[in-house]
Amino acid sequence: MYLKAKFMAFTTSLSMSFLSKLFHDIGITAGLLCERGWAERNAGNLSVRLSEVPSLPGPRRFILPVKPEFEEGTSLLITAAGARMRDLIRHPEKDIVVLSFHAGQQEAMLYGLPDQEPSSELLTHLLVHQMLYTNHPEETVLLHAHVTELIAMSHHPNICEEQGMNDILLRMHAETLFFLPEGIAYPDFGIPGSMALAETTARAMMKHKVCIWPKHGALASGPNIQEAFDRLDIVAKAARIWLQCKAAGFVPAGISQDEMTQLKAAYFPHQFTAF
Repeated sequence: MYLKAKFMAFTTSLSMSFLSKLFHDIGITAGLLCERGWAERNAGNLSVRLSEVPSLPGPRRFILPVKPEFEEGTSLLITAAGARMRDLIRHPEKDIVVLSFHAGQQEAMLYGLPDQEPSSELLTHLLVHQMLYTNHPEETVLLHAHVTELIAMSHHPNICEEQGMNDILLRMHAETLFFLPEGIAYPDFGIPGSMALAETTARAMMKHKVCIWPKHGALASGPNIQEAFDRLDIVAKAARIWLQCKAAGFVPAGISQDEMTQLKAAYFPHQFTAF
């Protein structure tokens, strides 16, 4: 009963409307990931950077894998290790933890149920959020999922670098260019949860909003959870079109260079000279 009461107290430090919407959006997004088949078992995770520290069970000391440079009072809501998206649909507040950072320290205060710790992808979330906090502060959400279509494409022996992946994805569907004109990051394969993958992803997300992890999945940023999901969904749609054309027995023509020029002029008239 005590822990349930502490969960209810979450609403005392952040507005009810904000929390209600946040948990609603987490639940909806978790449902969409399951519906798409992008969240088998405990696959996928998400994090939201906050400017307040919510009231949850705890706190207890937690040693971070790196020393982030957030302002005092910054906190990070992140899915708990082992959390299943299918459970987040019903009770998102029970499968998240919150880290409250102290400026200049590698130790944080961890809020959440006693047996919960942050996602195994915490290192990537920390490094990417640190980069976003400094360079793109409006991007406060990260969403990782095992996007089937993108994993499938990454197994193709002839698509082994970023330019090749973008040449396909940006030309499959006009909306991809509109919403992701900077293209999609496609670094080399990395070990999940490793420092190498975290650092590579943080560099990639400096210029991109979606990063494909070969043979693993993808990570998207966004100003909110819906937008982060939409970015994954847009790229997955482009990949699905390509895969379906190949499955039908033909190589898709894709949007031609002349058509790309026309789209850029229409979408970005004030930036057209930069292309």
